[in-house]
Amino acid sequence: SSTPMGLQRRFLCWNSVGIIVSRQEHSHSAIQIDFHDSNLHRPVRFLDRYNYVVAAMSSTGAIFASGNNDSGPSTVFYKPFETWGNKSEWLFQLENAEEVKC
Repeated sequence: SSTPMGLQRRFLCWNSVGIIVSRQEHSHSAIQIDFHDSNLHRPVRFLDRYNYVVAAMSSTGAIFASGNNDSGPSTVFYKPFETWGNKSEWLFQLENAEEVKC
């Protein structure tokens, strides 16, 4: 994360395409993706089940990663901004001994 852990609002990515923020709600976390060019895409919001700590985005999609935590093993998740079939998103969980680092 580009902001300290433990804050209610953390920036996971900020680049020329847009901003990805993790927000701590009362009982859960949510991911919010906003685009600098609102004509390109609508904002995206979804529940954060894996406590993502870092993200990257392009004009076609975003990728998220979490470390090992109480929710489970380190996880990598890709979310395209436009779907091309039934399984456009994908999720991969690393072995318990492995962890995403940046």
